[in-house]
Amino acid sequence: TQYDKDEKATPTEEESMLLQAQETPYYSLDGVKVGSKAEKEIMDCLLTHKINGEPIVVKYEPDVGGFKPDFQLLQYDVFLEHWAITKDGEVPKWFNQSTEEYRKSMDFKKNWFGEHKKTLVETFAYEYNPESPEEFAELLIERIQRTLEEKFPGKAFKFSTKTYEEIIELVWQSQKTPVEDIQNFITIAKVYGMSPDDVAERMGSGGWT
Repeated sequence: TQYDKDEKATPTEEESMLLQAQETPYYSLDGVKVGSKAEKEIMDCLLTHKINGEPIVVKYEPDVGGFKPDFQLLQYDVFLEHWAITKDGEVPKWFNQSTEEYRKSMDFKKNWFGEHKKTLVETFAYEYNPESPEEFAELLIERIQRTLEEKFPGKAFKFSTKTYEEIIELVWQSQKTPVEDIQNFITIAKVYGMSPDDVAERMGSGGWT
């Protein structure tokens, strides 16, 4: 069964797994659920690159004690916000906030970054074109590189792409976790002699802790 597969994927499984991860709209390559295709592009770009030969450690929506910025580059304490603003300064028509509400939120966040002396990189909805995501990735890398060089004067920051094998390993490790959770769940259920009906009843009553 799929739960008995080897720890190492075959080349065919690897290709299929990577393709699926690349094409899933609102999940990054490491399985994190994000808010939009643009945010997926940002997350995937960071996950598939290194800075000065070191993988980028990125956290999506870290809790800073009052709100959750979009991204944080942990090694450098740099935050990244992707603002849902069009060229004319409005939010898209489909957005769940008015332009006034969203701008108030933007002002609050920017004030927080300033008051806490945090470095912020900004991108905007109008800069992302789903037809040419590579251009957005280049813009993002250039903007982060310039920001890091300003934050750390005299130090150079060079971006490089991870190897195919490294990207495959990233995706493979992230995709294994749900399977392992299911395996553990099945084992525990068997140990306690629980039937499928018992499991359904326990889940329905909120009895899992």
